[in-house]
Amino acid sequence: MAAARNPARAAAPKPVIRQPGQPNDVATCHLFLACDESSYVTGQVLHPNGGEIVGG
Repeated sequence: MAAARNPARAAAPKPVIRQPGQPNDVATCHLFLACDESSYVTGQVLHPNGGEIVGG
């Protein structure tokens, strides 16, 4: 019912993983970009957000 009273909340994307993100989730992305294994990665945007922007 609360979502029906607040259209912005009803339209807010829900994470696909359905669990809150943790600082370590973002930290591992940063560590990957800082290591040698990412030396061939260029011009990419990583979205460590649990799939929140899928379909949007």
